[in-house]
Amino acid sequence: MKRILSLLLPALLALSILACTAVQAEPGSVAEQREAVQLLNHLRARHGLAPLKWTPDSDLQAAAMVRAREITRMFSHARPDGQAFESAMGEAGIAYRRFGENIASGTRMDAAGATRGWEHLPGHRGNMLSRDFKEVGIALWREGRKAYWVQLFLTRR
Repeated sequence: MKRILSLLLPALLALSILACTAVQAEPGSVAEQREAVQLLNHLRARHGLAPLKWTPDSDLQAAAMVRAREITRMFSHARPDGQAFESAMGEAGIAYRRFGENIASGTRMDAAGATRGWEHLPGHRGNMLSRDFKEVGIALWREGRKAYWVQLFLTRR
């Protein structure tokens, strides 16, 4: 019995330490977001569409970052409080006429992986290639090795 306990206790201690280790959560870099915008606008150009405007410090980008953090808790187009995703744009003071959202998550997913995934899903592809949108906010949030991507599409009033 003592032999079993002497083997079991160190293993349980190691597991409890691992369970208490915090997962690092952080926003993606502007360079990663810029790459995602370039990939999006390259896709649009291949289909004869104008590029979408992207500004790293815009109100739309801030709303996209809010959504990227939110989907780490609840991966859905609905927000954790039950509101629709577009309410994040309203909270940022954005008056909009048209809007859309694409979300993606995956282990170590980079901009190219997220873009490829969206490109092959009809609804997401429709947002990416819509003539109705003029601007985009693209945000990345990481938790450990998991990446959460958001594209918010918009035409302002």
